[in-house]
Amino acid sequence: MATGRQRRRQASRREEFEADAAAQAPRHRGRRVPPWLVAALVAVLVFTGVTTGYVFASRAGCDGSPTSLSVVTSPDQVDVVRSLAESWQDGKPSVDGRCTKVVVTAEESRDVAGALSPDWEKSGGDVTRPDVWMPDSSTWILSAARRENVAPMLSGDHTSVASTPAVMAMPRPMAEALGWPSKQISWGDFIGLHFLNKTWKNYGHPDWGAIKLGMAEPTTSTAGLLSLVPISDRNADDKISLDEAKALLVFARTVADRKPDSSAWFAALGKAKDQATALKTISAFPALEHDIAAFNQTGPPVKLVPIYPGEGTVFADYPYTVLKASWVDSFRRRVAAEFLSYLQTSKAREAYGRAGFRTDDRSTRYAGGVLGDLGFSDQVGSVARTVGSASTVDRTVVYWSALERTTTFLAVVDTSGSMVEKLGDKSRMQVVQEAAIKAISLFDDDSHVGLWQFSTNLVGNQDWRQVLPLTRAGSKDPKTGKSFREVGIQKVLGLTPGGNTGLYDTVLAAYKYMQQHWQPRQLNLVVVLTDGRNQDDNGISRASLLSQLHSLTKPDRPVQVITLGLGDQVDEKELAQISGATGGQSYKAKDADDLERLWLATILGESPPK
Repeated sequence: MATGRQRRRQASRREEFEADAAAQAPRHRGRRVPPWLVAALVAVLVFTGVTTGYVFASRAGCDGSPTSLSVVTSPDQVDVVRSLAESWQDGKPSVDGRCTKVVVTAEESRDVAGALSPDWEKSGGDVTRPDVWMPDSSTWILSAARRENVAPMLSGDHTSVASTPAVMAMPRPMAEALGWPSKQISWGDFIGLHFLNKTWKNYGHPDWGAIKLGMAEPTTSTAGLLSLVPISDRNADDKISLDEAKALLVFARTVADRKPDSSAWFAALGKAKDQATALKTISAFPALEHDIAAFNQTGPPVKLVPIYPGEGTVFADYPYTVLKASWVDSFRRRVAAEFLSYLQTSKAREAYGRAGFRTDDRSTRYAGGVLGDLGFSDQVGSVARTVGSASTVDRTVVYWSALERTTTFLAVVDTSGSMVEKLGDKSRMQVVQEAAIKAISLFDDDSHVGLWQFSTNLVGNQDWRQVLPLTRAGSKDPKTGKSFREVGIQKVLGLTPGGNTGLYDTVLAAYKYMQQHWQPRQLNLVVVLTDGRNQDDNGISRASLLSQLHSLTKPDRPVQVITLGLGDQVDEKELAQISGATGGQSYKAKDADDLERLWLATILGESPPK
């Protein structure tokens, strides 16, 4: 944030700019640029090769060759910043009596964040090097600053020049069918609709087809990232709890369409030949409010409305950041400060408002003509929430990336006689069954899931039995038509305890089976749930098991064994040795909630969330 001295200096400069603008206003009143002239200018720029940025230079009041200031903005605000740079240069500014020029270029915020480095010539690639960086959200600054060599470059002020909330974009007829605007709609509503197998037929519109929820990739989309943060960290404590991680996972399974960013949905809706076609494209997707306003101004087949979700609304804050880099000298810093002051004038705010942006304090006072209809809310700014820390951003992206990864998952469940004993107020078998049933619904459709049970002598002298072979989670039984999830739940409920614990032979057999069914580009896991230690005197020894696991391990085809111990009779050291031999982890569940947390961790493919 700006210091008191900086704010006073900026306020003084704003007053000067306001006075200049007022003095020049009559001269410009009523002048409009005809469309044919705009087209001609664009053609000239294209054919003369001026395509990477617009250059606006002082024409008087200074001496010598102009010094350029490279201002790199997010694409959605570049037209506004370019027009303001031109207007600023029309005022013939002079900085310390020297000539300046402002070069405004559009680059995706994620690309600049990834390219930032003190040694730009080696790392920047094709991305334009900024003196001033104007991303669409501070989240990209937080992300870039996680790198030690970049953090000092971004340690200055990050002054917001505009804002816009991340919202849920919905075709108006669909939003109204769900009760909008009298009812607040949340991302969680779509989770319920998904798991209840609801379609638009349930709301009187069978011609609309399925209810399709879209989500933009948080590593590339500001709207996608800002929409996920209130789900992954709902209580805004900068931590992702078990319930929050589970909510994010369940939400991920609800998503029917994934895109790198929201532009693909806007394009598809805009190109639809009529409203009926548009309504079959997508039901809801994350977007920035001003993008919806801009889309609606194009006269599309169906207009979109912004839904401010019940989980909370996060704003993109459009920070103005002067880099602390070797190529940004003191003179450029003064030029940058002068241009920032101009961007904070009412004229600049009006320009942002005409493009559908809110002010830096989240007000729509300059955007009323654009945001004044179709449910755009001026009150949402007062209840908006913040992103939090860089850790929140990182964990959200990490979890989402893990959830998008498919898994080959073999659950190996102990059904020995001791599983009838209590774990809390339920039997161990009941606890495992309930946790397994919940987990079945969380797998991605393209994951492959299998189920074995083990005790002793289940099939002749074999200690294990295949209950369900590895099956695609999104498949249906060709004979009965039942979904994998329905079949899986029936199989889990059919497990009954009996016999002793034939642990070693079972683990070895399961590991070999998974190696035979190993899937590339997936997380390949054997998850063993047991409440005891090996009790099969006729099987292999622990030493033999560990030796064979070590010899069978293939670095280019990794299979991890995850062991989950239940109750007080487990040998934690033994389970840790078994998992460790394959590069896996071992955990002990104290109760049903603990087991659910561990199931979730294995699906995510990392240590359990706290």
